[in-house]
Formats: sequence, C-alpha cells, structure tokens
Amino acid sequence: MTTETTQTLVGGSLALLLTLSVGFAAGWPAWATGAAMIGLLIVTVVALRWQRDRKEQAVLKAEAEYRRQQAALAAAQSRQAPAAAPTSSNPITAVSLPSSLADVPFTFGCTVHWRSTRPVLGDAHAVPAAVAAEAILDRARQISATYRPDDGAVVHALASALGHPASDATDHLVAWATTVSAAPDQQAREHLQELAMLRRQRHIQEQRIDNERLVRSYLGDDVLRSVGSAVVWWLARDDRQVRETVDLIGTLAQLSAAANNAEPDQRFSRDTHEAGPAGPSSAVTFVADSTRDVEPEPLQTRTATDLLPDPDDSENTLFGHQYADLLDRHEHPDLAGRVRHRYGTIDSPELFEGDLHDGQGNGNRESLPGEPPLTDTPPDG
Repeated sequence: MTTETTQTLVGGSLALLLTLSVGFAAGWPAWATGAAMIGLLIVTVVALRWQRDRKEQAVLKAEAEYRRQQAALAAAQSRQAPAAAPTSSNPITAVSLPSSLADVPFTFGCTVHWRSTRPVLGDAHAVPAAVAAEAILDRARQISATYRPDDGAVVHALASALGHPASDATDHLVAWATTVSAAPDQQAREHLQELAMLRRQRHIQEQRIDNERLVRSYLGDDVLRSVGSAVVWWLARDDRQVRETVDLIGTLAQLSAAANNAEPDQRFSRDTHEAGPAGPSSAVTFVADSTRDVEPEPLQTRTATDLLPDPDDSENTLFGHQYADLLDRHEHPDLAGRVRHRYGTIDSPELFEGDLHDGQGNGNRESLPGEPPLTDTPPDG
C-alpha cells in the first residue's frame, strides 16, 4: 500500500465518522446523514488529490532549478580555469645536507615532483628538473641544519615540510617531494659513536674527580681537623677496637698535622710502649730517633693522660666512655672511674677519691695505664 492510498483511506474514514457523529447528534434523518457523508467524502478525496499534485509540482520545480544551477556552474568553471599543467617527477639520491654538527652531514634522498607555472613555451626553463631539485634542497637544508645527525626525527620533519607544494625562487614551477630519507653515512656514524664514547668517559672522569674532591674535603676539613677528631673518627669505624685506637693515636696525630701543614705535636711524635702485662702500667718513655742527624733528646717522662684526647672537647666523650669500659673489662674499676670523671661520664669523683692516700700520706691508688706510680718521691732527673 502506497502513501497516497493510505492518506486517502484515513481522510475518507475521518470524514465519514465526523458526518455520522454530527447526524446522530443533530437528529438528522437517515437519508440526510447518508447524503452528507457522501458529499464530505468526495470533498476530502478531492482536497487530498489537489495537495498531492501541488507537492509533486514543487519537487519537480526544485529539481529543475538545481540542474540548471549545476550546469551554469560547470560552464563558468570551464571558461575560467585553464587546464592543469602535467606533473613530472625525478629521484635524487646521496645528497649531503648540513646538520647541527659542522663536520657530520646527512645523506639525503627523495623523489622530486613539480608542475610548471609558465605554460608559454618560450618562457619555460630549459631544465625544470634541476630547478625543482634545487628548490627542494634549499627547503631541506633549512630544516636539517637544526637537527643533530643522530636524531631520527629529522626524517619526519623533512617529509612533513617537503610534502607541501611550494614555488621555487623564480616562480617557474611548484615543487614537492615524497619518499624522503636522511641519515649520516657509515663514516659519520662511527665518528658519532666515538664522540659519544668520549663524552661518557669524560663524564665518568668528572664524577671521579668530584668524588675525590669530596673525600679530600671530608678528610681535611672534618676528620683530620684535629687529633681528637681523627681519633673519634677512627673509633667510630669500630667502637670495639678501643685499645687498638689508643695505640694509633701517634699515627693519627701525624696524619692530622700533615693534613694541616703543621708540625706534629711532640706529645704524639713517638710510639708508646707498655712496660708489662695488663695491670698498672709503668711510665711511658719517649726516646729520640737514633737515625736523625741531630743530638739525641734527653729521656722525657710523660703520663698516659698526656696522650689521651682533650677532655674539654665534647667530641671525645665517646672515647672516654669506651676507654673506661675497657678498664672495667680488665678489672680496674678504680681507674675506670677516674677516666669517667675525666671525660664527664659520671657526676662526681667519690668513687675513687677515698683511696688516694694512705694514713702516712703515701699514695696508695693505682695509676692510669701508662702513668708512673704515685709516690711522694719525685722521679729522678
């Protein structure tokens, strides 16, 4: 069923229903209602037919007008636009293009296309392929000079820029390029690899120098700034090596003096030696080096406390604490108490003051390791 038939049936049905409803409502006789229904049906069919014919005529007129306009536009274009010139192409290969590194060029290749803009034969160039190639190379040089030879993005940049048709400098033709390639040759690649290796080696060497400079600064400005700081640094490496650290005080003092371009402290210029086994130690004797070409120094007696780090320096508190613990392990609690008092690790010296002297005024306490026994008789000499 077509659309026209559907519209006619729907319109006729509505007309009959409308007439029948009005006849019943108004109390018309049957013949009058039937006549009204037939008349309204005829009017509805005629009206629908007339509307359909009018719509078809409007569509036909619009199509005719569209065909007329298209024909006029095609005629105008054929009169105004001349026939396009034929397109030619020519490949170029192995052409050097500059890169951002002066001695490392790109090897460039592409297919050049061109179209003449001078249709008159007498005004055309004799070798249009050369003009087109030169135009493409000029544009390519301006782009490649901004890229490093090891940057693969130069190919995409060249293909994007050279793919657009553009006139040459003399406006004889329009040229563009396809199948673009650009890369350094084998010799240039080897040169780049060597440069990269040298840069890496230089970077590593600079890092090593910086690390050595940092270590020198740490040792000279912090660790070897003084004898006390050197001893504390050495002890911090292994706080269980207390006795070994004490034995190295002379060596650390010499290192500290050498690092500060100063004369070694005479108190630490000789190695110390204990005279007996663990227990109360005898006096520590410093003997001049017999290999020197100077007169031997007289024997000098120093107590072990002269060789210990300065107790007024807060950095040496850890040393005093470790030294006292060492004395405790060797069953010398009285000496350990004196060391703790010396370095401020206890509050008061009552732990060892009681037995400084006996009833006759003679000293009866033990000396620190390396310190001579305390007696009322001064040492000879």
